[in-house]
Amino acid sequence: MIIGIDSSGFKGEVAIYGGGNIEVHTLEYAEDIPAFLDEKGIDPEEIEAIGVSIGPGSFTGLRVGLAIAKGMARGRGIDVYGIPTFDGLLFTQEDGVYIPVLHARRGIVFSARIRKEGESFERLIKDGVYPLQEVLEWDGIFIGNALERYQKEFKGRKKVEEFTIADGVARITEMVIKGMGISAVKHPETPIYLSPSEAERKRMGDFEILPVTPQDIPEILEIEREAFVEPWDMRSFLLVLAEGEKCIVWKVVKNGIIAGYLVGCFYGQKFHLMNIAVKKGYRGRGIAKALLHNLLKYLKKKGNVIEVYLEVRIHNQPAIELYKMFGFRIEAIIPEYYKNGDDGLLMKLPLPGRQ
Repeated sequence: MIIGIDSSGFKGEVAIYGGGNIEVHTLEYAEDIPAFLDEKGIDPEEIEAIGVSIGPGSFTGLRVGLAIAKGMARGRGIDVYGIPTFDGLLFTQEDGVYIPVLHARRGIVFSARIRKEGESFERLIKDGVYPLQEVLEWDGIFIGNALERYQKEFKGRKKVEEFTIADGVARITEMVIKGMGISAVKHPETPIYLSPSEAERKRMGDFEILPVTPQDIPEILEIEREAFVEPWDMRSFLLVLAEGEKCIVWKVVKNGIIAGYLVGCFYGQKFHLMNIAVKKGYRGRGIAKALLHNLLKYLKKKGNVIEVYLEVRIHNQPAIELYKMFGFRIEAIIPEYYKNGDDGLLMKLPLPGRQ
């Protein structure tokens, strides 16, 4: 038996898949899924695997769904597989070009433009957070919970109004465990967040993201030295600033205090994210996420960048998990990349071009 869980939207969904049959149930609250399965008489010992949607979607909802899946699996030897929300949404649909639309906040949706052919998905426009008005200009079949919230805007457009996500999540999970060529994240630690949560936006308050100037470097160096074993020196920052439009050097400021910064440069159609740090006392407020979110939004709008890549210390787990939230994946281990002999990880995030 395979259990599929989705909590990316307004409600919770659970699919029970076994013996060639599948039941899909919608619950008012995703938190009720374990109790519901218990009431259905589902024996945990009969569960072979659990699939769970890991994003995009509601920040809180995704965390709840993953926590439920991990809790059900804990101590029972059950494998948990993280399935991209849009793959689960489209898996049971006919072939075609689809535009998933999940409500994010007022006038903003989680979306993508995806060509589905059989059991494969080609991202024509990558999963991201987009203004609804921009998404309405794309050509394809709309599907997702934003159709209900924005009925007037979607009136007269090609759309699928009846759909389920947990069904596809369960079916994809079956194919993964059978080794049928579909990939998934085994035992995911965190969902794929595409934007800071509402709580993080509130904690950010009136922070501003602004270009760094040479006068900022002494203050930035203080953060650099407290954040890294091998910090950059003033010359390194000044050299990047001297590159002008070839590089991005941003700071996060509140009440005249620099709380964090980000540095990266363009190399042809690729962008090298070279440095990101947050000042002690300002960590845990979503500042690093906001910097990354704004960077990827800017690069998407720029339109000619096909990949973002970075290096990170192999033992820097918090940073690695942060990058994974935004879709970065580990490409290679770089032996003794750092001066002290630490290995590095090369991580990449493709940015598919628009068509």
